[in-house]
Amino acid sequence: MKQAAEIVALTVALENMPTDETVAIFSVSKWVLRAIVDWMPQWQKRGMKSADGKYIAHAEKLIYLWELAQQRTQPVLMGKVKAHKKNVE
Repeated sequence: MKQAAEIVALTVALENMPTDETVAIFSVSKWVLRAIVDWMPQWQKRGMKSADGKYIAHAEKLIYLWELAQQRTQPVLMGKVKAHKKNVE
């Protein structure tokens, strides 16, 4: 569920940013970042399946996010940040 929320957050960010400006987006999800930056081309070649033949979680959301990023005329910079922690003093 957290991955889906992260994908939606990144999607909303890209939907609301001008496509002709470089944007930097940060996420707490290493998996989502790696999915977009590293794994999407291979997953698409395999029909959104992993190397072991299993369907990728949240595939439709990831495809839409990927397409948004690809439509941009300027780069999308993505980075990982630490997750929020409860009761931090």
